[in-house]
Amino acid sequence: MAEGFELDHWNSLPVSALAEADVLRRALAALVRKLDGKAAAATAWRKRAALSEVLNTAVEKGYFAENAESRA
Repeated sequence: MAEGFELDHWNSLPVSALAEADVLRRALAALVRKLDGKAAAATAWRKRAALSEVLNTAVEKGYFAENAESRA
């Protein structure tokens, strides 16, 4: 778990946790792996690209100072 963040009742972190490079790195890695640890299909890479765009938009809107993906 990311230091300073608490899991909610769905065992997930708040979106603000994505500002931490280590949290984002784990999230990105999880997007491209299946539950058994094997590489996921190409759709997973599209999900990763979509998440990147969401983070860029969050920066533009002022929710994050920078896209932590560039540090991940």
